[in-house]
Amino acid sequence: APIVFTEGITRQLFVDMGLTIAYSLLASLIVALTLVPMMSAGLLRKVQSKPARILTKVQNVYGKSLKLALRLKFLVLLVSVALLGVSMAAAISNGTAFMPEMESTQVSMTVSVDPEQSFQDLTQQPVPLER
Repeated sequence: APIVFTEGITRQLFVDMGLTIAYSLLASLIVALTLVPMMSAGLLRKVQSKPARILTKVQNVYGKSLKLALRLKFLVLLVSVALLGVSMAAAISNGTAFMPEMESTQVSMTVSVDPEQSFQDLTQQPVPLER
């Protein structure tokens, strides 16, 4: 949605895509808040719970890694700041351009002639080019 409030060529290029994404997200939110709970209320009454061994293992590993990260807060903060610095340096060295320069063999020209001259006069005499 913020792309709608931009100006210039960026708005011309991206406003349709931004509105499409915003409308689809809004429709998805409405479905998620209304239709999905209604459907799951009827489906979940008949479900028997089964133990999920893989999910239990993932939860155990995640819990242990969180305990370790909370114990070593300074190291986690230091690694985060280092990664931020590396990503900023990579972004700066990479450079950015909205529309990069392109090598092209095409030329765009605008030709204007005296409005009082007829088409026959133009075809019989060469027109001097100005730079």
